[in-house]
Amino acid sequence: EPAIALVGAAVTYTYQVANPGDTYLSSVAVSDAGCATVAGPIQDGNGDALLDPGETWTYSCSLVLTQDAAIAGSASGWPSRADGSRLPGIPQVQGSAVANVDVINPGLAVLTVASVAEAWPGDTIRYTYQVTNAGDDPLRAVSVGDDRCSPVTRETVDGDGVLDPRQMWVFSCEYTVSFRDRAALVTTATASGRDSAGNSVAAVDRESVTIRPGAVIGGLVWNDTNGDGILQVGESGMVGVEVHLIAANGAVLAAVTAATGGFTFD
Repeated sequence: EPAIALVGAAVTYTYQVANPGDTYLSSVAVSDAGCATVAGPIQDGNGDALLDPGETWTYSCSLVLTQDAAIAGSASGWPSRADGSRLPGIPQVQGSAVANVDVINPGLAVLTVASVAEAWPGDTIRYTYQVTNAGDDPLRAVSVGDDRCSPVTRETVDGDGVLDPRQMWVFSCEYTVSFRDRAALVTTATASGRDSAGNSVAAVDRESVTIRPGAVIGGLVWNDTNGDGILQVGESGMVGVEVHLIAANGAVLAAVTAATGGFTFD
């Protein structure tokens, strides 16, 4: 199978030149039309400058790839005696090998769409996340996370679990607006996956929904000295009194009066 590399990454090719015969080889050379600068040998067995029978020398070359490549390396040497002199009448021996590299350019895109442009406390917002493979490599383990909404679930059914190039999956999540959400509710969605080489690929998108204020209920607790239910001059507010608001669904909210005796429920 071909090796996998990211587009623009430096790839190092290793050439292992072996002598499987019974004759020494001298003037061993390695060349590669696709990789101009071949360095080596990195190791030369016993250091006698001869590729001895059963010995292996190692060479290397680095190359930045922008597309799929088939790199063909060639090695040559002259049959020689142990002192390095060539054996007369015996031609040069050669060998070659091809290494294939699959160059990938993975990419991911996510678009978040809210079901409404504005909402009020208590409303439910449905977020839809459109996740597209924007690269040329299949992506696995694709998921979406949202910093404000969870759980995010995948709606698209895909049998092989692989997001192919130009394919789109749809995810969704529902969020109930609370009284703590102010002005603009901004959510950040992050889509992530892994390419064929196991590298992480991610994309981020943000969506904003305008939050309208809910009703405000308030009042005053005071020391009604004459019991007439009317705030009179000289009657003061009571601080630290807990007031309960019972909602139609039975929920109970609590507020504590301030120094003036006032309280509010958002």
